[in-house]
Amino acid sequence: MIKARGETRGTALGDLAALDIEGACFAMGMALKAVVLVTEQGEAIIKGQIQRALAHAEAVYKDPRAALKAAYNGLAAEDGVVPTLITGPAGVGKSAMRTALKRTLLDQGMICIDETHPPVPHVAFAECVVKQQSSLSGVLRTLASPEIAAGHVKVSQAEMPQRCSRWLRMCGTCLFGVDETQFMAQSESASALVTKVLLGLAELQVPWFVICNYSLIWKLRNRRPAEAQQRLLADPVVLLPDAPQSADWQRLLEEYQVVLGPAAGFKLMDHPIELWNYCAGLKRKLRSLVVLAYRKARSDGASVMRWDHVIKAFESDKYSVAREDVNRLIACAGQSGVLRLDLRCPFDGPEIRNKTEVYAAKLREARRETVSNAAILASMNAQERRAVEEIQKAAEPPAPSGKVVHLERPKRQRRTLDSLLEAGQDFMASRPKKQGAKR
Repeated sequence: MIKARGETRGTALGDLAALDIEGACFAMGMALKAVVLVTEQGEAIIKGQIQRALAHAEAVYKDPRAALKAAYNGLAAEDGVVPTLITGPAGVGKSAMRTALKRTLLDQGMICIDETHPPVPHVAFAECVVKQQSSLSGVLRTLASPEIAAGHVKVSQAEMPQRCSRWLRMCGTCLFGVDETQFMAQSESASALVTKVLLGLAELQVPWFVICNYSLIWKLRNRRPAEAQQRLLADPVVLLPDAPQSADWQRLLEEYQVVLGPAAGFKLMDHPIELWNYCAGLKRKLRSLVVLAYRKARSDGASVMRWDHVIKAFESDKYSVAREDVNRLIACAGQSGVLRLDLRCPFDGPEIRNKTEVYAAKLREARRETVSNAAILASMNAQERRAVEEIQKAAEPPAPSGKVVHLERPKRQRRTLDSLLEAGQDFMASRPKKQGAKR
């Protein structure tokens, strides 16, 4: 049911050659991004959040008049609800998982509590996309009633959490999700604002989860008091890239192949490990790599990209930042060392340690893989490169020498009278005899 409702399969783009280069690349990038698949990890996270929502619904709406009581009396002050903190490296697919969860729980309609009250919208799942909101009121407004959200009714910041919680209780909301929090934490002093916003969301008395990258969590861990950390960081879930041999990675490549259609002159499914090595399993980087490969093909005058275009895209300047992150992840997994905070998991424990170790093992395998001749040669010294060139030359078929060979015809013997008479007699003897002919 979760996959059936939450997934979006790939849609073929058609003839991209009819578009200019930038138009074709834009269309390809949007179509690849639209693919949403529910992986094994994602399905487990979604099930956990649905179970939280169900437990809340059974406890809160056991009394059928609970929504009316909240509407008239508000909600009693309680301790804030601890969020599920869904984290992972940037580009791993956390926001896509939120999209799948939203589609799974999507239940539009109206609730009519009784004949004396107007109906209200039924919102089983609400979402709050923070982005660059600069205040708690701005964030909470996205979860408020329509008149407050539109700015038609002015509400003080102190009153906003109570108004939002009342509205969510009336609408039957049992879960909400918060995403794009990293944009609020761009400055050095932004961790205080993020903490204030998250603590305000915890007061809404509804199960919730927040999606954030490693870097934001490190800021909260290093700069906020222990009380705030205990209320906000107590339930982490880490989402890591799928293994290159996994069924989930294979399915992703198959759906991307559907999108590319005739624009790709090779099958992505034939290169699962190489592609994983080029992006460290991060879907956002994979999409960027594929689009860059197609741009390389079109720039070279081709309408179909080949595998060598993927190699060129990986080595290109446009992929340099992503390539640096991939190489750093692979290098640190193989040789140890300290990663940047945005690439290093901020949590520890047996379950998380097992998951991160599996990912590190795949990165170590990537280090040993010959992902491309160009990548190998770039890491070799001059002596090693010469040795590889000699091996490649030995493997090539021998070239023609260019020497002209003259074939001599056998010499014809000189004819004599006796030889001519003998040949004539042989010819006459070989002719068939006619009936009635004299002998």
